[in-house]
Amino acid sequence: MEALISRTHALSPLEVKLREFLRGKSRVSSALGSTLIGLDQWLIAIRAAAEPELPGLSTRFKSSKTGESLERIALQLIQNAPSLEKLLLSKSLQETLFYCLSCDTDLGPLQIRNRMRHFLSENDKSSVLQRFLTLFFFNFIWFHTGESFRTLAPTSSAFEEDMESVERVCGRVVNSVWESLKLAEKPQELPTARKLVRQIEQQLRGV
Repeated sequence: MEALISRTHALSPLEVKLREFLRGKSRVSSALGSTLIGLDQWLIAIRAAAEPELPGLSTRFKSSKTGESLERIALQLIQNAPSLEKLLLSKSLQETLFYCLSCDTDLGPLQIRNRMRHFLSENDKSSVLQRFLTLFFFNFIWFHTGESFRTLAPTSSAFEEDMESVERVCGRVVNSVWESLKLAEKPQELPTARKLVRQIEQQLRGV
């Protein structure tokens, strides 16, 4: 896989730094694959208008109704994650769904379901899964490398450009691996999800 990537994609200076900064850093746990499957199944149920009730969604909300609902959905989808990774998974899930909801901050549970159904009627389910993977890997990597990039950045603008570039790299790698595995609207099985996650991380780390 790495040899194929090397022939088709020359590493940018940022990607070289990224791989260097990731050396010795902790790896993604198996919880990402399990969470991806949970999200996939939830989206299937939403699209079929047969999703099960998620506990806590009928409670009153203090500030942003959308934010409170998405936090509860995220917590229900995450399985057996280490504490730090659980936070990053929750953040990435909420950001993904918030994007699908057009960043509307005043939606209740039923409105969220209706908006998600509408989004899925116009977009492939795989686009949601790929966005989630992109956001998770970006959040995970930036947590571990952000300060290293900050130290080397000559200006705050350069630092922000690096941050945006890292997110683009994550998106490109996620899309590349997804297509190479010919997943289409999948994955719906845990071994496939874990293989997907493993290959994405390998490409990002260059191992």
